[in-house]
Amino acid sequence: MLPLRPPVSASYPLASPAALATFATAAHAPEILTRGGPYQRAVNVMSRGADPLTASAVAAAQGKGHVAELAQSAHFTAASAALGRTRRARPNPIANDPLVDVEVLRRSRRRWGTQLKVGSPAYVRRAVRAGRYENLIVNAEAFEDVAHAAGVADRLDHAGISAPQLTAAGTEATATEVLERMLTDREAITQLDALVHAGHAAFRDGVVAFGLGLAGELAGAIFGGVTVDVRAAIDAAFGGAARSAARTGLEAWLLMQRFASRARAAFSSRLLHRIAQSRLMVSAIAEVVVETAVDLVDVLRGRMSFEDLLRRFGVHVATAGGAAVGVAAGLALTRGGPWWVSALAALLGGWAGAQGGRAVGEAVFMPAPPALPARHVAAR
Repeated sequence: MLPLRPPVSASYPLASPAALATFATAAHAPEILTRGGPYQRAVNVMSRGADPLTASAVAAAQGKGHVAELAQSAHFTAASAALGRTRRARPNPIANDPLVDVEVLRRSRRRWGTQLKVGSPAYVRRAVRAGRYENLIVNAEAFEDVAHAAGVADRLDHAGISAPQLTAAGTEATATEVLERMLTDREAITQLDALVHAGHAAFRDGVVAFGLGLAGELAGAIFGGVTVDVRAAIDAAFGGAARSAARTGLEAWLLMQRFASRARAAFSSRLLHRIAQSRLMVSAIAEVVVETAVDLVDVLRGRMSFEDLLRRFGVHVATAGGAAVGVAAGLALTRGGPWWVSALAALLGGWAGAQGGRAVGEAVFMPAPPALPARHVAAR
């Protein structure tokens, strides 16, 4: 029997969607910074003799709010799709709406809206005291000062779906980088950016997979009544984490390639949601590719025959398919609950589905050899 490992990046199902959302934010930032005015301000500052970096930093103070709207919308949308939900978020198409900066859609209709304020604690306090906003998202640097106020949050969090915490430093850094690229006529996103974001997703999933794997190894030894071999447990957990990281990195990169080939200048929550929804299919592909690549190395080293590789390929396909079905079932059963409940259900469903798929695959592609007749056994 083949060893069972964390399937289809189930150890951290939001790693690759988060990378996709970050990539999408950088891709669409030039359009929203141009529409909102920060790019023209950077051009004006540069025309007075400033270098591109200085001009970008000056304009980013204004542009960080626009990038915050885009980033919160992208992360919320990608997480929603990964959790099997239908809600999407986008910056308000009405740029000068006094009350709603980001709207949450369901079936193309607005279901919820919120205002964003990104700035100093004093600026945020004034906005809260004004009492004009039913829902308000503020940056983490100022959130502690206004956390007691009703309807104030530090991230877009609605219907069990949550975007990452909003920070002024992070959004301003993104705005500065994008504006500098625009002023120097460089692409907003490149293949190198895709590889970097995929690497971050791989690392995050690898860390989670290592922790889960180590806990599983130690728990198995304790409940099995055997002596705990910490070194062996760490080695086994590290091997599983390496595979999970490779799968998630490949999965994130494939999702970003799909996005880059279809995206236009303006942000489309519908497109991003559709691409993020394909995570399970892409995860299954990544699972098969990584496991087959490991087997191919063994073939080249003479540890495995080519026939065994083909048989194991069938098992990997069945395992990935079963895991994908299990993850989808877990998400469907927890639809509407908090994101962490859906993530846990995806993990458990993925494990159960992988076990079932692997059992079927081994029965079909790696059947046990027929038992020898009794006379042959006696002769031996």
